[in-house]
Amino acid sequence: RAPSTTTSGLSNSPMGFVGELVTQDHSAPALKMRAMLGFPRTTEANRLYDQLAADGFMLRNLDNLLGAPLQQKRPVILNSADRLHASERLPPGHPPLHRYEGLPILWNGEPVGMIGLANCPHDYDMRELADLDPLLGSIASVLSAQELGRREAEARQKLTDALSQKQQLLESLGEGVYGVDRDGRTT
Repeated sequence: RAPSTTTSGLSNSPMGFVGELVTQDHSAPALKMRAMLGFPRTTEANRLYDQLAADGFMLRNLDNLLGAPLQQKRPVILNSADRLHASERLPPGHPPLHRYEGLPILWNGEPVGMIGLANCPHDYDMRELADLDPLLGSIASVLSAQELGRREAEARQKLTDALSQKQQLLESLGEGVYGVDRDGRTT
């Protein structure tokens, strides 16, 4: 399912996203896009969007500007287009960024997601973060509750599977238990 593309008044940013940090099958963490806004409709951007869609809107390489807030566990703010392009890598086909604010969503000090905002008409600054703190806390609560629900369902399934396997073993005991005495006779 494609992420939401509704717009928001966050910092008057025309571009942005909300992503959830996920780990599947003990692989490296990835960022699952839950909402995107202002994604331009250029050939290159459409190619990137199609690649994301084909992979369930998962951003698997977090060694770039978009993953920096998750890795550093702190906001990343860049207000110079030159610094953005010279010092940080973006996924191929990503639309140009003139300003960027990446906000980690932390739960108990660990990243569970992030909000990325871009191309605001004014510079981003740390004062805006105070206004966004309640939103970040709410999103952290929701993402953490969802993760706990997934883990609980997974644990229930493992328990159900183990009980079923033990039940099958117990039911087959009467059919397959035998012994051999010292003379080699089956008993």
